[in-house]
Amino acid sequence: MKETENSLVFKKWQCEFLQSHVLDEQDYDRAFSAAERLKFRGGVTDGEWLEMVWLANAAFCRSGM
Repeated sequence: MKETENSLVFKKWQCEFLQSHVLDEQDYDRAFSAAERLKFRGGVTDGEWLEMVWLANAAFCRSGM
């Protein structure tokens, strides 16, 4: 399987929401909502959206909440 590079929109989302690598509940909600809006508007692919959700979930789990 060929690995594809993520879009600029994905990278911008990642920089905005995952700089600390840990999300509390409020930050998780913001990150998830932003990812949903980007997917709905066609700003990211389905694969990028799934990766965003996975990354947000992982960062929230690291918070211990």
